[in-house]
Amino acid sequence: MRIMVDECLYAQIVEHLRRDGHDVHWVCDDLASTDDQTVLDAANVERRILLSEDRDFGELIFRDKKPAFGVVSIRVSEFELQPDVMGAYVATRIRELAGQLPGHFTVIEPGRERSHPLPNVLP
Repeated sequence: MRIMVDECLYAQIVEHLRRDGHDVHWVCDDLASTDDQTVLDAANVERRILLSEDRDFGELIFRDKKPAFGVVSIRVSEFELQPDVMGAYVATRIRELAGQLPGHFTVIEPGRERSHPLPNVLP
């Protein structure tokens, strides 16, 4: 799966996703400190699922009706896990949910996931 990971997420999440064989573009590598719209646009151009902790992406997508390929919001602050354990947990959930992520805004929280169809999905 093609994934873009926002700079607000732990490096351990990126590492676990790459170990699982995903093609991961980490915003820290070349888009650090870039505004959210530019990050979303980059994910869309590359047709990547965007992973972030930043709730502003929900506002861009649902309030402002910005198009997206797929977004996963990880509620990092609600987990009581060390970064490496969280990285493994997130990678496992991404692997198990892979077919459901395109075209959806998915929230990953401790012990549950929620998914909503995107209002403006990229073709």
